Amino acid sequence: MADGLKNLEFHKELSTRWRVVVTFSDADNLATTFSLGPVRTPDHALQLPALQQDVLVIARSLGAMIPGEAVSLQQETSKTLAPGC
Repeated sequence: MADGLKNLEFHKELSTRWRVVVTFSDADNLATTFSLGPVRTPDHALQLPALQQDVLVIARSLGAMIPGEAVSLQQETSKTLAPGC
């Protein structure tokens, strides 16, 4: 997901940088959870309407973003694990 966000940022589809952070939920919950949030910088004021628009862009992109990144990761892993490389 982080790479997908970087791609959206690279293509100037987002008003600010966003980050993915792994979070803790419960000691008995084995599922990985994460939060998604804008990156605050001193030189860039965060505006709610712009953040809301970014969230819409991210939400609309998720359907293609996650499978696309998964395929890229699978291809990279295959190259690394392939015999004779």
